[in-house]
Amino acid sequence: MTDTDKARKLEELLQFYGRIGTPIIEKLPEKVEDLQSAMLCTMEGFNVCSIGFAKEKISQMAAVSSSVYAMSSSVVSAFSKSKEGEPNIIFIDSDLVNILGKRIRLPDGNSLILLIAFSSGTKLGMQQYTAQYIEDELCKQIPQAGN
Repeated sequence: MTDTDKARKLEELLQFYGRIGTPIIEKLPEKVEDLQSAMLCTMEGFNVCSIGFAKEKISQMAAVSSSVYAMSSSVVSAFSKSKEGEPNIIFIDSDLVNILGKRIRLPDGNSLILLIAFSSGTKLGMQQYTAQYIEDELCKQIPQAGN
Protein backbone atom coordinates (compact mmCIF):
# COMPACT_ATOMS: atom_id res chain seq x y z
CA MET A 1 0.00 0.00 0.00
CA THR A 2 1.42 3.38 -1.00
CA ASP A 3 1.60 6.37 1.32
CA THR A 4 -1.20 7.98 -0.68
CA ASP A 5 -3.37 4.89 -0.18
CA LYS A 6 -2.62 4.88 3.55
CA ALA A 7 -3.51 8.57 3.83
CA ARG A 8 -6.76 8.00 1.92
CA LYS A 9 -7.68 5.04 4.14
CA LEU A 10 -6.96 7.09 7.29
CA GLU A 11 -9.11 9.95 6.02
CA GLU A 12 -11.96 7.52 5.25
CA LEU A 13 -11.71 6.04 8.76
CA LEU A 14 -11.68 9.49 10.36
CA GLN A 15 -14.80 10.45 8.43
CA PHE A 16 -16.54 7.14 9.23
CA TYR A 17 -15.79 7.34 12.95
CA GLY A 18 -16.63 11.04 12.94
CA ARG A 19 -20.08 10.41 11.46
CA ILE A 20 -20.77 7.91 14.24
CA GLY A 21 -18.97 9.64 17.12
CA THR A 22 -20.01 13.25 16.57
CA PRO A 23 -23.71 12.83 17.49
CA ILE A 24 -22.74 10.80 20.58
CA ILE A 25 -20.22 13.39 21.76
CA GLU A 26 -22.53 16.32 20.96
CA LYS A 27 -25.31 14.88 23.18
CA LEU A 28 -23.04 14.66 26.23
CA PRO A 29 -23.70 18.18 27.61
CA GLU A 30 -27.42 17.25 27.85
CA LYS A 31 -26.56 14.09 29.80
CA VAL A 32 -23.60 15.19 31.92
CA GLU A 33 -23.89 18.48 33.79
CA ASP A 34 -20.22 18.68 34.80
CA LEU A 35 -18.78 18.03 31.33
CA GLN A 36 -16.28 20.62 30.09
CA SER A 37 -14.93 18.99 26.92
CA ALA A 38 -14.63 15.64 25.19
CA MET A 39 -12.62 14.22 22.31
CA LEU A 40 -12.29 11.03 20.33
CA CYS A 41 -9.01 10.61 18.49
CA THR A 42 -7.00 7.86 16.86
CA MET A 43 -4.19 6.06 18.64
CA GLU A 44 -1.85 8.04 16.37
CA GLY A 45 -3.25 11.35 17.59
CA PHE A 46 -5.65 12.43 14.83
CA ASN A 47 -8.90 14.08 15.89
CA VAL A 48 -12.12 12.21 15.09
CA CYS A 49 -14.59 14.53 16.83
CA SER A 50 -14.66 16.84 19.82
CA ILE A 51 -16.65 19.39 21.78
CA GLY A 52 -15.57 22.13 24.14
CA PHE A 53 -12.15 22.86 22.64
CA ALA A 54 -11.10 26.03 20.85
CA LYS A 55 -10.77 25.20 17.15
CA GLU A 56 -7.04 26.00 17.10
CA LYS A 57 -6.42 23.58 20.02
CA ILE A 58 -8.14 20.48 18.62
CA SER A 59 -5.19 18.99 16.71
CA GLN A 60 -2.84 19.74 19.59
CA MET A 61 -5.14 18.06 22.12
CA ALA A 62 -5.55 14.98 19.91
CA ALA A 63 -1.77 14.63 19.71
CA VAL A 64 -1.44 15.16 23.47
CA SER A 65 -4.10 12.49 24.11
CA SER A 66 -2.12 9.98 22.10
CA SER A 67 1.09 10.91 23.90
CA VAL A 68 -0.49 10.63 27.36
CA TYR A 69 -1.83 7.19 26.48
CA ALA A 70 1.58 6.07 25.19
CA MET A 71 3.30 7.41 28.31
CA SER A 72 0.77 5.66 30.54
CA SER A 73 1.39 2.40 28.69
CA SER A 74 5.10 2.73 29.47
CA VAL A 75 4.34 3.30 33.14
CA VAL A 76 2.06 0.25 33.27
CA SER A 77 4.77 -1.88 31.66
CA ALA A 78 7.41 -0.60 34.06
CA PHE A 79 5.35 -1.26 37.18
CA SER A 80 4.03 -4.63 36.03
CA LYS A 81 7.51 -5.75 34.94
CA SER A 82 6.06 -7.05 31.69
CA LYS A 83 7.24 -6.19 28.20
CA GLU A 84 4.07 -4.37 27.26
CA GLY A 85 1.12 -3.04 29.17
CA GLU A 86 -1.81 -0.82 28.40
CA PRO A 87 -3.95 1.22 30.75
CA ASN A 88 -7.69 0.68 30.67
CA ILE A 89 -8.53 4.09 32.07
CA ILE A 90 -6.35 7.08 32.95
CA PHE A 91 -7.51 9.59 35.58
CA ILE A 92 -6.03 13.02 36.17
CA ASP A 93 -7.40 14.82 39.20
CA SER A 94 -6.60 18.49 39.77
CA ASP A 95 -8.10 21.46 41.55
CA LEU A 96 -9.18 22.84 38.17
CA VAL A 97 -10.46 19.84 36.23
CA ASN A 98 -10.82 16.06 36.30
CA ILE A 99 -9.72 14.26 33.15
CA LEU A 100 -10.51 10.72 32.10
CA GLY A 101 -8.73 9.01 29.23
CA LYS A 102 -9.77 5.62 27.90
CA ARG A 103 -8.82 3.37 25.02
CA ILE A 104 -11.94 2.17 23.23
CA ARG A 105 -11.46 -1.11 21.39
CA LEU A 106 -13.89 -1.10 18.48
CA PRO A 107 -15.59 -4.18 17.00
CA ASP A 108 -13.80 -3.60 13.66
CA GLY A 109 -10.41 -4.22 15.31
CA ASN A 110 -9.36 -0.56 15.56
CA SER A 111 -9.09 1.55 18.70
CA LEU A 112 -9.81 5.15 19.57
CA ILE A 113 -8.76 7.25 22.54
CA LEU A 114 -11.51 9.00 24.47
CA LEU A 115 -10.53 12.04 26.51
CA ILE A 116 -13.15 13.75 28.70
CA ALA A 117 -12.72 16.75 30.98
CA PHE A 118 -15.13 17.23 33.87
CA SER A 119 -15.50 19.98 36.46
CA SER A 120 -13.26 19.41 39.46
CA GLY A 121 -15.04 17.32 42.07
CA THR A 122 -17.12 15.29 39.61
CA LYS A 123 -17.71 11.86 41.14
CA LEU A 124 -15.46 9.15 39.77
CA GLY A 125 -18.46 6.92 39.14
CA MET A 126 -20.03 9.56 36.88
CA GLN A 127 -16.79 9.88 34.95
CA GLN A 128 -16.57 6.12 34.42
CA TYR A 129 -20.26 5.87 33.55
CA THR A 130 -19.89 8.59 30.90
CA ALA A 131 -16.89 6.86 29.32
CA GLN A 132 -18.69 3.51 29.29
CA TYR A 133 -21.78 5.10 27.74
CA ILE A 134 -19.69 6.53 24.90
CA GLU A 135 -17.92 3.22 24.33
CA ASP A 136 -21.21 1.28 24.30
CA GLU A 137 -22.83 3.71 21.85
CA LEU A 138 -19.84 3.59 19.49
CA CYS A 139 -19.59 -0.19 19.57
CA LYS A 140 -23.33 -0.58 18.82
CA GLN A 141 -22.86 1.26 15.53
CA ILE A 142 -19.51 -0.05 14.27
CA PRO A 143 -19.61 -3.43 12.51
CA GLN A 144 -17.48 -6.40 13.54
CA ALA A 145 -14.22 -6.92 11.64
CA GLY A 146 -14.86 -8.81 8.42
CA ASN A 147 -18.49 -7.67 8.05
